[in-house]
Amino acid sequence: MKKVTLQMIADHLGVSKGLVSIALSDKYGVSTETRSDIVIAAIQMGYDFSKIKKQRESLKSNLFYVLTKDIDLHTDRFWPQIIKGIESQALKFNYKIRVKAWDENTNLDLFVSDIIDMKCSGIIIISEIPPFIFNHLVLSNIPMILVDGKIMYDDFIDTISVNNYASFYNATKYVIDNGHKRIAFVGDISHAHSFNQRHLGFLDCAKQYPDVQVTLLTDKGDDPEITNVYNIAQLRNSLLERKVEAYLCANDNIAEKLYRMAQVHGINIPNDISVIGFDDNAQSKSMQPPLATVNVPKREVGEQCFNALVERVKHRDYSLRRINIMCKVIQRESVKNRNL
Repeated sequence: MKKVTLQMIADHLGVSKGLVSIALSDKYGVSTETRSDIVIAAIQMGYDFSKIKKQRESLKSNLFYVLTKDIDLHTDRFWPQIIKGIESQALKFNYKIRVKAWDENTNLDLFVSDIIDMKCSGIIIISEIPPFIFNHLVLSNIPMILVDGKIMYDDFIDTISVNNYASFYNATKYVIDNGHKRIAFVGDISHAHSFNQRHLGFLDCAKQYPDVQVTLLTDKGDDPEITNVYNIAQLRNSLLERKVEAYLCANDNIAEKLYRMAQVHGINIPNDISVIGFDDNAQSKSMQPPLATVNVPKREVGEQCFNALVERVKHRDYSLRRINIMCKVIQRESVKNRNL
């Protein structure tokens, strides 16, 4: 594999090599937004961060690590925005953020030892982490917080997430109130705790309407392009059967895939089927038609995550907390009003 250089990162982003060097070295003179873009691009391109000198000992007490799965930074439009929220808040309080990604080829022993050796003040875990890493970090006694975890480590760690159940309940009610009687949930519910909570919100809302027919497209995901969050064949078969009026997708990425499938098979959105997603990612507004979705305040989630970790660092003896953030349904043209 070709070695990634500072110049390659600079060319990719259309900035100077010097700016990239300053951003990756945590020197002054770079905005939080620009620093985030450069760091995330460097991770995605496979830059070797071991070439960057470790922070001075005097800064270690103000260092937080953000741990994430490498593929989520490559394929997910959701997490980079939350990381930017974390970094913007860190800047206000003179903290440094290090993003450290892992994949199936990561040497887990070295991954853990690098974190512990830096003697950081706290750790933010995004979505999931291998049990080996988590268990060793628990033993290190470093304060941690989990964001939108696939597993809820209630006995060991504070958690922060959106209120997936209530938010998707409201999204389902919005679709049903627009006259849809045959509705489907799309998403692998084993993929994440958040997906399962959205699925439960969907079911509990539908139960309030005796004349609504429910279809569950929740088989194990198999589309690696969007990290295996839905089953391709199951969704395609449902579209071809034409028995569903509205598809409620566990996230916007699934909805985007559904749009492409529908176009291939001559199915019009919203005249033939309505579609709603979850996350309100940047591309949702530009889709044709614009995608109805649920807005996750990603920057706010990141900011609150940072604040919660600072509180945990200051008050190690406080009871563990779970923070839930409500989301708002965004009404757009992909959901047709069938009552008219």
